[in-house]
Amino acid sequence: MPHTHTTRRVLFLLIAIGLICGGLFNFIKLGDYSRRAHLQALAADRPDGVGRLISDAEMILIAPGRFTMGSPRTEHGRGRDEAQHPVELSAFLLGRYPVTQAQWQAVTGTNPSFFKGSDRLPVEGVTWYDSIEFCNLLSLREARTPCYSYGELGPDPADWPKDWKLQVHDHIACDWSADGYRLPTEAEWEYACRAGSTGPTPLGAALTSAQANFNGEHPYRHGKPGPNLKHTTEVGGFPANAWGLYDLLGNSSEWCWDWYGDYPKGQQRDPHGPAASGRRVFRGGSWFSYGEDLRSAARFSDLPCFRVDMLPGGLRLARRVSDGK
Repeated sequence: MPHTHTTRRVLFLLIAIGLICGGLFNFIKLGDYSRRAHLQALAADRPDGVGRLISDAEMILIAPGRFTMGSPRTEHGRGRDEAQHPVELSAFLLGRYPVTQAQWQAVTGTNPSFFKGSDRLPVEGVTWYDSIEFCNLLSLREARTPCYSYGELGPDPADWPKDWKLQVHDHIACDWSADGYRLPTEAEWEYACRAGSTGPTPLGAALTSAQANFNGEHPYRHGKPGPNLKHTTEVGGFPANAWGLYDLLGNSSEWCWDWYGDYPKGQQRDPHGPAASGRRVFRGGSWFSYGEDLRSAARFSDLPCFRVDMLPGGLRLARRVSDGK
């Protein structure tokens, strides 16, 4: 990544470092429930086919196709890890919006977000591990087959080690044939973000904070400077891309499945990322990002167990395409 990206991130982390310890341990206070009983009770609270938490209308069918992933060397703000390469993807479903605080609360019984005040605000402040757990709990709630499993312990987070979210490991496996919810791969995320576009962003060659929630004092390219809201906003409040997806740029960054690493050379089909590297990918930028961080190809990564209050880690749900579901 460009040096300016690293500098801004280091400065932000120095300010927030004192808050790390308070965010590393969720599920410590569960009232009178044990952790296992709490998770099993949440998973058992299924709607029995009525009033699903995620409606079909909130999942957009992303058609199969080919695209060039990464950015050209001439793109302003380009990172050194954005080497262009051809990718072919199968069809998949992707959330029209990021996961909201109301959805997160309904599934987990908690709300880790720093910015609150509306059920339609995106959930933020969640780790990659939190996101994996949410996907499985929601899948169980809707009587779907969970995508993720922990080693030989199966897909129910209630059966996983109590401290599984406190350190970096590669015990999480994904069943790509399951019909449950999952995180998009990095390739799926960029393909959906671009929505057929080939420029720096799906909204044009320039970007202002009238188009997305980011630090508008630093627009992209020749965009006009605008307000810096300094907080998240309700999902769907800014223009969608050409495929009807909202908030892919700014507001709250979004975890992807992949470990971070250099892109492979040559054409890829349905890539799932490199072998374990210690850091997971997140995309999209956020409310405190500069405009160049919201480019379709911009990449970021962090430890899957890392959490700091106000650091806007969120997620968007994906699912495989299956008949009748």
